[in-house]
Amino acid sequence: MTTNLEASINELKTSFQNISSLVIDNVKLASETLIKQEKQDINTVKENDNEIDKKEILLEETCIQIIAMHQPKGQTLRFIIAMLKVNNDLERISDLAVNMAKSVKTLSEYKEENLFFLHEMITKVLAMLEGSIQALLDLNTKQAIRICALDEEVDTLKHKQRKEILEIINKKPKITEYLLDIIINGRRLERIADLCTNIAEDIIYIKEGEIIRHRKWD
Repeated sequence: MTTNLEASINELKTSFQNISSLVIDNVKLASETLIKQEKQDINTVKENDNEIDKKEILLEETCIQIIAMHQPKGQTLRFIIAMLKVNNDLERISDLAVNMAKSVKTLSEYKEENLFFLHEMITKVLAMLEGSIQALLDLNTKQAIRICALDEEVDTLKHKQRKEILEIINKKPKITEYLLDIIINGRRLERIADLCTNIAEDIIYIKEGEIIRHRKWD
């Protein structure tokens, strides 16, 4: 027999799946816009983000109501607390996706094709985003640890990107704005990867009650 608390948690999970799907789709759309450097989907990314902002507030209110009404304890309480944090992380990820899409207004003015590892970074970041959300729903700590390890790979690509661009930026001053925007988008992708790592670390917190932020992953 399902208790009122269990029913509330199930509703919370459904709401979380809804907002997380929207965020994944928005990051994918922003990434496609960035790779193709086509401006027609910029407004769609922004509109999607407005919808995500609304759902983020509703999910936060749901978490607070469950805590107030049911006073959960142990793993259930940790799960709700993690939901509050992840909810905020997802909203920030969508904001970063908007900024990525908006940067296409500048990038598309140039006839450059070299994206300096952005494509590879996007592939890894999307894998981290989808993987961390599924791991949270499944409370899969092994998957969470794999997500944390992927963050190092994204960092490595960002450093390679920066090194390559710094080597040519003085040789091609006419495309300095383009090159700097590429670096900024690399940082945005790195930040999304960091937020995905936060989600993965929250899974371990839920299961084990241990806060593991700032740990180095092999």
